[in-house]
Amino acid sequence: MKLLIIPFIMLLASCMSMPPAVSSSTVIPISGLTILPPEQGKWHKVQHSAYQLVLMSRGKEKDESVGINISLFQLPKFNSDDQFLSYVTQGRSQEPKTGRFNILKNQEAITSLKNAKCIKHHSISEDKGAKKVTSNSSSMLMENIGFNCKHPLNESVGVNIEYSLRHYQDSSYDSLEKDASSFFNTINFVKF
Repeated sequence: MKLLIIPFIMLLASCMSMPPAVSSSTVIPISGLTILPPEQGKWHKVQHSAYQLVLMSRGKEKDESVGINISLFQLPKFNSDDQFLSYVTQGRSQEPKTGRFNILKNQEAITSLKNAKCIKHHSISEDKGAKKVTSNSSSMLMENIGFNCKHPLNESVGVNIEYSLRHYQDSSYDSLEKDASSFFNTINFVKF
């Protein structure tokens, strides 16, 4: 399973110059779904194709960023929800071990999103090699809240949806879960 997490993280790390902003009222289509950019912050479309979308916003402090990544991938057939959970858990744990990230927290659970069967995850990692525009030598945290779903209209298509925050440990983002949840509510699964 290719979840495209590392390219997304690299985009988060390199958001020094941003493309033009997109309006929070602009519906953005991707093959099989539509989304609205979050109302909080100024969002920029960094990548957009039929099968992937990356949006970025600057964080509260320099070097900090908030990102959204949506990507589609092929799924095999599953005989049970537990088999699907195992598949996603195993795929997420097989990301390259570069030594840059130290996982501090990782939770995964079976759930649903807009009539799609999903695995929701919430992870926090220490990012020891974050690219920065400042000379701050402190490590940063990468927090991801997301879903890996079976598309409800074609369960052979997987949809990875992540809302991520890269920030310094002493920066407070108390609304992260609320902001992520608000964004996930804008997602609509549609016909291909």
